[in-house]
Amino acid sequence: MQGEPQAALITGLFGTGKSSVVVEMADVLEHHVLPYAVIDLDWLCWGWAGGAEGSEHRMMLANLAPVMTNYLGAATSSSLARSRTTGRFGRSRPRSSAGSGWTDAE
Repeated sequence: MQGEPQAALITGLFGTGKSSVVVEMADVLEHHVLPYAVIDLDWLCWGWAGGAEGSEHRMMLANLAPVMTNYLGAATSSSLARSRTTGRFGRSRPRSSAGSGWTDAE
């Protein structure tokens, strides 16, 4: 993988194997000596952000921006993200903050 950073967004319900898939993907990237980052999007919005409609989503995006900046600054070329619910990001996927092209996989 060369050129622009690549990203994959893995979504699904609790217990469907998202983390297991991401670990396998990370193992493949590591085996090929490719830099990568694994980001659990649920942890970026865990908390109470005031309860207003979309507040959890806005908090996740606000936290994702500096995390991706830090990984990209460290020359990470691949990002693997997971989230617990399908369709959670609606029309404004994380790329609005992360600046990466996301590939959805379910």
